[in-house]
Amino acid sequence: LDLFTNQELKIQIKKMGPILNANGKIVVIDFATSKNTSFIHKRLVGILYLSFYPITRTLRLTIPDFKSAFLSKGFVLSSENFHFRNQYQSLVFTKKN
Repeated sequence: LDLFTNQELKIQIKKMGPILNANGKIVVIDFATSKNTSFIHKRLVGILYLSFYPITRTLRLTIPDFKSAFLSKGFVLSSENFHFRNQYQSLVFTKKN
């Protein structure tokens, strides 16, 4: 999901809703985007995304705002955790009934 443009991400999320059962869940695990991440961590993620450009042709230098994207499509954030010294983040979104 992180290599889609913001608009494509919202389109994909919208498609997920009807496929899920009632109270279905989607787990997103990616690099953390919290304020606790270091400057170096943010730059390394930017370089990683830049290296994907020749393959994906999607110019993205930051992690998408998954929270806003899922919440705007009617999902509820049911869990948020950080892992490995706050470098990775897991988000669980639940489909609203």
